[in-house]
Amino acid sequence: MKRRPIIVLHSPEDAQDAFQIARQLIGPDRLFDDGAVRLLTAGKSCRLPLGFETARMVVITSLSSVNSLAVSRVIDAYLQHCDRSDVMVVVASTTPPGFSENALISPILMYQRSQTTGLLEPCPGAQSFAADLRTGTVEDAISKLEEIVLALEGRDRQSECSKSGSVRKSGA
Repeated sequence: MKRRPIIVLHSPEDAQDAFQIARQLIGPDRLFDDGAVRLLTAGKSCRLPLGFETARMVVITSLSSVNSLAVSRVIDAYLQHCDRSDVMVVVASTTPPGFSENALISPILMYQRSQTTGLLEPCPGAQSFAADLRTGTVEDAISKLEEIVLALEGRDRQSECSKSGSVRKSGA
């Protein structure tokens, strides 16, 4: 199974942390090769790169990214085609201490539109931080992100196996 690429989304103010995360995700002793990790600065004309439907997303979050319309638009566009569990949130080192997850996670990741009523409702299994650069190192964050990616890949493999198993059973 080929490893899915990673998009590291950030606001311009969080570029330093995003660059460090992206740089550390790549390497011979890491999960990703060069080219599998893409930096995406959310600006006025920001768009998801081609092939984003197969990517996972790391959002570098801070007060500026939560308040950024550009970041919200990119996350919203991503979620229209991708699964919410493929989004990992890392708190930027520039974020002042004392802010809770509710203040630092984009509302788009905390709510979803109900398919029955069309109204916003809280997401099941609330989004939480994958890593926090205020209290940990970039290396700690990379370890946590790699653990999450490996767990998600295990989920994907199980899903593929159950799909292929059901196809075999129905074809028999």
